[in-house]
Amino acid sequence: LLIHTIPEAFGMTCLESASRGCCFIVPEKSGVLDLFEPDLDCLSVKENDINGYIDKINFIFDNNIDVLSRRAWEKSRLYTWENNAKEIANTIGESNIVF
Repeated sequence: LLIHTIPEAFGMTCLESASRGCCFIVPEKSGVLDLFEPDLDCLSVKENDINGYIDKINFIFDNNIDVLSRRAWEKSRLYTWENNAKEIANTIGESNIVF
């Protein structure tokens, strides 16, 4: 379980934890939520809501979150360095780059 309490433009830490099948909790306005959907492949709470974090942690202890963790892992596989480089190459029209 990764508990990330600071909203960031993008949480690379969360993506890395998901790539290892680790569930994470982030504040609602975290940039990583552009990739991950709360309650489907991650958990989120209102910023600075200590009771919200406690509720999500209790939810994790009280429920089987294997499906949530598996979905996070599967989604993280879409955002590899290679896939990112290919997308950038396609965007700038560099089709002759070999990966």
